Amino acid sequence: MKDKSSGVLSMDVLEKKEGVEFLRICMMLLIVFLHISGRFPADNSNTLTYSLYHFFRSFAFVGVSGFAFISGYFGVKWKLSKFIRMEFVAITMGLLLICCKLAVFSEFCIRDLFCALTPIMSGDCWYFSAYMILMLLAPFLNNESVFKNSRLLKVIVLLLSIIIYIGGFLYKHDGTTIVYLIMVYLLGRYFFFYPIEFVKKNAYLIGGGAMLINGIIALLSAYGYMSDNAFSRFCNNHNPLLIVAAISLFFVAFKVKTTIHYSRLSKYMLSVYLAHGIALHLNLIPLNGLQTFPFFARIWTYVVVVFCASIMCEIVRNKIFSFLEENIMKIICERENKY
Repeated sequence: MKDKSSGVLSMDVLEKKEGVEFLRICMMLLIVFLHISGRFPADNSNTLTYSLYHFFRSFAFVGVSGFAFISGYFGVKWKLSKFIRMEFVAITMGLLLICCKLAVFSEFCIRDLFCALTPIMSGDCWYFSAYMILMLLAPFLNNESVFKNSRLLKVIVLLLSIIIYIGGFLYKHDGTTIVYLIMVYLLGRYFFFYPIEFVKKNAYLIGGGAMLINGIIALLSAYGYMSDNAFSRFCNNHNPLLIVAAISLFFVAFKVKTTIHYSRLSKYMLSVYLAHGIALHLNLIPLNGLQTFPFFARIWTYVVVVFCASIMCEIVRNKIFSFLEENIMKIICERENKY
């Protein structure tokens, strides 16, 4: 729906569609695949397996871009209670998994405990740290004077795109930074306030083309027509093809009409990210099993099991800490309402 006075979509009346919630789930599966598959380097003696491994690994980065674009499109609002609740979830998830490591492996490390108690500063789960910082910056990033000026916003997004995507792609910069997240966030904001109809109407074609080109590049690398050093630029969040694919996938999902309430599952995606990321950091996941499984079957079995186990971790965490969490949030909300 559009606001008649401004000609742009109204945030108050826009609701997240279940198709987008389904996309969140798919994006998180890709992120888990990205992290798990990184622990299973493919044997380059089998060209087909090696090429498919390159293709899926490079495409999986779209999960990060997709999540960031969704946040930008719908907007992130600063709210102290939400900030404290997310921090509490991260801390208690870390403590729960440290207890699991102590119980199963009889191992304990002071550094792990310190990282669990300071999840934003530790950066072990970089997207969480960056998102929390983004939330702090939200009042400035959501400044209406910027978004009402389409020319100013377009210049900002264009210059950031050149710096982040072209610069980052050419020089292989680290794609796990707050600057990257801010860039994609602002890109999402731009598409929200100033929709590009050509992109929305041709999302299938544009997204399919971007993924096809990315796949061809992966095959060229696997068959020796491109060096691993050159291809490594495509296995990065700065890959321009992936942000194009992420935007296209978003608008495809946005059009989907379904009566299935995917939001009942998508609400666990933050915990899935935290649980599997912390578990990998703590070496809690035994990745030396399933030796008789075919290569990709082995990886995807681990992905599905880790995904489901992460949801179970959140359910257990909530059972243990819900009383404490609700009491803390009650105090925070009372103080928040006073100001």
